[in-house]
Amino acid sequence: MSSLSSNSHSSDPDWDDWWTTSTSSDFGTDISDSTCSCSSSTSTVNFGHEAFETFRLRALELAERNSALLWPESAYDVDGEIAVERMRGGGFNRVIGLSRHSGQGDYDDVQHYILRIPRYPDSDFESDIASLLFVQSHTRIETAGLVAFDRSGDNAVGSPFAIQSRAPGTNLVSGFHDLDHAARCRLARDLGYVFRQMLETKSSVPGQLVLSPPDEYRHQEVMVGPFDAGNTAPFCCYNGSHGRPRDPLAAWPYDPCPAASPPFATWLAAMFGAQKTYLESLPDHVRNRDATTEAGVSLDEELDGFIEMAEGLSADGWLDNVGCSLAHLDLECRNMLVDPGAAENLSSLTVLDWDGAILGPAFMSCAPPMWLWTWTADQVCPCAQCLGELTANDDPATPEARELKQLFEDAAGPDYLRFAYRPQYRLARKLVRFALRTQYTDKYGDEALGMLDEWHDLRMQNGVVHQ
Repeated sequence: MSSLSSNSHSSDPDWDDWWTTSTSSDFGTDISDSTCSCSSSTSTVNFGHEAFETFRLRALELAERNSALLWPESAYDVDGEIAVERMRGGGFNRVIGLSRHSGQGDYDDVQHYILRIPRYPDSDFESDIASLLFVQSHTRIETAGLVAFDRSGDNAVGSPFAIQSRAPGTNLVSGFHDLDHAARCRLARDLGYVFRQMLETKSSVPGQLVLSPPDEYRHQEVMVGPFDAGNTAPFCCYNGSHGRPRDPLAAWPYDPCPAASPPFATWLAAMFGAQKTYLESLPDHVRNRDATTEAGVSLDEELDGFIEMAEGLSADGWLDNVGCSLAHLDLECRNMLVDPGAAENLSSLTVLDWDGAILGPAFMSCAPPMWLWTWTADQVCPCAQCLGELTANDDPATPEARELKQLFEDAAGPDYLRFAYRPQYRLARKLVRFALRTQYTDKYGDEALGMLDEWHDLRMQNGVVHQ
């Protein structure tokens, strides 16, 4: 990651905390399928943000100050005009469109960008940036092209921000059913390659991707903050930490050399043990309110069940020779764009947000995208929560669907097939998600009890007696 020269911009305070990274991608951020509505007050009403009518002037100032970075041709095209466009953002980011049209009237070759601004001051925006930088540096996955970011609020918009190239294509949620079979086949192969590359991106330890503190030259490095008992917060604590290290100095440099077999059972036991310790520290009135499920099972008992399940997975050999790899915990259609008209030497698929990226057990990279071969036009939501994984390996209903599944699996590779469909790994994925969870509801308690019951039944079917 390169630092911008302080000499050429010494009078411009906005450059002080800027960093750039070169990228060959023209893809952008989480906003395809967005709509422009300059008069909309959604961010103002729902999130307490400054109204777009006035905020656009801040965004314009930011773009103008940095037009040499975003639009190098602006140095000699003095009549060009920068356009600032309100776009539909997500739950965690406000989104503004930036583009510059040539003063010579050439509107065909315009570089479009997305300005992303976190909606909440306590959001983990830096970890989101670290994940994007990591994916761009260590994989060939088409993703949002991160051009620049500022982790401080000392800039024209008064907030941390990221600028990314804007992506061509259509969001898969709205565009999937418009694809013909040939385009879906191409999508299946491209999605399979995404899974293969995640599995091939190894790590010596599990952890969260974080930014290092800037050095005196303002260089940044993506680090790995290990998930361990000292750095995790329990899922019933509403602090939004997602188990991330509170102290960036606790993070380690990324090491791509995989360990032969990381002690995942020990790691999970430490995570759940930390949650138990936290529960024990709560005042009685809080503990009684937050520490019992609707079914009357205490969280202490639930956590004991989680630890026992982790030990059982290890004892039965399911955690043997399972390395650490890159995983995206929210790899859903809503986070993907498809561009069936992309050149043949490019991917037709762009994975947008990497907010849910971790380095974790390889089976976390293998949740089957069964929407690819099961999603029909009458199904409103194709997400994993709605479709589940239970029937992911059932024989698809049509020859076309069978072809899509086969093309995807061939591209994803043998490691995907090892971890994708076995019920033990399906349940192990759920267990890891419980370890990383930071909030608790009755729904989670019901899911946990269902998972533990299925695990016990599965072991009994295999001749292991539950104690």
